[in-house]
Amino acid sequence: MDGDADLVERIRAYPRRRTYLLPALHDVQHSLGWLPGEALETVGAHLRVPKSEVYGVASSFPDFNLTEPAEHTTRRCIGVACRLAGAAAGPAADASSEADCLFICGVAPASERDGQLIGRGDRPLQTVKAENSAVLVQDGSCSRAVADTAHAGGRSVGCAGNCWQAPAISRDGGQSWTSAVGGELWTQPGEPRLLRNIGRIDPLQPRGYKALQRAQSLGSDAVWQLVKDSGLRGRGGAYFPVGAKWETARNTAAPQKFLLVNAEEGEPGIYKDRHLLEGDPHRVLEGAFIAALGIGATNVVIFINGEARLAQERLLAALDRARQLGVAGVWIEVRLGAGGYVLGEETALINAIHGMRAEPLARPPFPAVSGLQSSPTVINNVESLANLPDIILNGADWFRSVGSASNPGTKLISLAGSVRRPGLYEVPLGTPIGRIVDDCGGGASGELSAVLVGGPSGSILPPSLLDTPLDTQSLQAVGGVLGAAGIVPLTSDQCVVQTVRELVAYNSRESCGKCTPCREGTLRMRDLFDDLRGGHAATSVLERIDELNDVLQYASLCGLGQMAPNPVRALLRHFPDDVGDHLRGHCAARVCTSNGVTR
Repeated sequence: MDGDADLVERIRAYPRRRTYLLPALHDVQHSLGWLPGEALETVGAHLRVPKSEVYGVASSFPDFNLTEPAEHTTRRCIGVACRLAGAAAGPAADASSEADCLFICGVAPASERDGQLIGRGDRPLQTVKAENSAVLVQDGSCSRAVADTAHAGGRSVGCAGNCWQAPAISRDGGQSWTSAVGGELWTQPGEPRLLRNIGRIDPLQPRGYKALQRAQSLGSDAVWQLVKDSGLRGRGGAYFPVGAKWETARNTAAPQKFLLVNAEEGEPGIYKDRHLLEGDPHRVLEGAFIAALGIGATNVVIFINGEARLAQERLLAALDRARQLGVAGVWIEVRLGAGGYVLGEETALINAIHGMRAEPLARPPFPAVSGLQSSPTVINNVESLANLPDIILNGADWFRSVGSASNPGTKLISLAGSVRRPGLYEVPLGTPIGRIVDDCGGGASGELSAVLVGGPSGSILPPSLLDTPLDTQSLQAVGGVLGAAGIVPLTSDQCVVQTVRELVAYNSRESCGKCTPCREGTLRMRDLFDDLRGGHAATSVLERIDELNDVLQYASLCGLGQMAPNPVRALLRHFPDDVGDHLRGHCAARVCTSNGVTR
């Protein structure tokens, strides 16, 4: 640190409060590429945090480097979509490490080399040149991973969801798309609401903020009532009524109240929020301003994934323009995360902002009563907020005109894996899963054998349940979980037992370790699945798995451990023959070690 006076000055510019620990650590890693002990000591001394605690906080975030990296590094994605695309089959590159997800699932398999995302294996970046300024060029993370779209000319827009076509261009204003290297013409299916402008507008072009103006004319009480009447439920995975969450904070007297926007999105296979921030950041900001008005919030904090670089860039640029327009009527701050699936738990997210380890807290009190700085705090997901401008302009009945009675509106679907057209799609809640795979994804890329729904805490369903509506209650009835609505089809050459084992292993890696049931239970569950895959598990292993499922569900402190049994229970319920085959040392897909094949 002695040789980097500029970095020391930047650290000393932070207010001497622990809440600036995460930003200061980001500053160090951005400058040095890692967090050496001397830097941790400098940060701790300025912020008045013991060095041991600074290390403890830094070590709880997977994206922070506590050892000096090699000069050139490669990270290989081992998320489900990339594994299904063959990522796990090849040898790792020199100085490589594994990433649970790089969030460009539509161009799997993915990797990252020296900070540059690379899609579709190791293919070189394609060159894209728009023939004139009227041509729209999709310029999102997926596109940049396969082509140099940032310098393609034409008009740069966000991705319309057709990741499978990347790099894609449009010559008719975004009505239809084709790959820049040729191929079929594609039009966005259905009648999108949240995605309707993405791929047609400059992401940084200021909106009129008409919905915010109308909300201000209605007033706080009317805005809250309108959102409550709309039936909007949170889109982060829990689907708690947004109006009810707001009501708790509204009814709690306090000199300051917070809206915390969770844009961390650390769940493998889910990339909807960064897609919205890359393609239409002003819509998200307008939704946040409307929410702050309806809640009575005095402060807004947006917590965004530290590696969602393009989303960060465009959000900050849009916020700067919103401030220039004078529409940011509340104090607003953007904070960067550093990875961690556990940050989907509200109190773990608050802990991170407070400069503590990313670990959940016992509740009550709930954040809506006592959250950030012990003040009432409403935590809303990016997709939830993106719905608010339309609700304000069109009304509750319009919002309820699609979707199901208990869960109205549309849902963004991250579709990846063994499907012909991976990408981001928007469908009314209640749409059958099979129709999404076929109508949006163009069908499975082979003989369909199963569908993963809801991510690592979701479920695995057989083809016989493809008629199940994509809704919370319908999925619960068949042992499924909607979650953040990632859908990953599997084909007959892919093993369901192996796939669930990888979800179990992911949950084990992501456990914060605070509570014993989750820390030890997920690890033991992984070991039991290894025995099952290896063909040397006794029949009694199923009883032990059931017992562990109960321990995790009922004794874990937070949702990560409580929901970890979901894919395991679904596997045992819907795929007993596959499980029985593995008990007998046979894997029909020939991917498990029971067949002498390791992949």
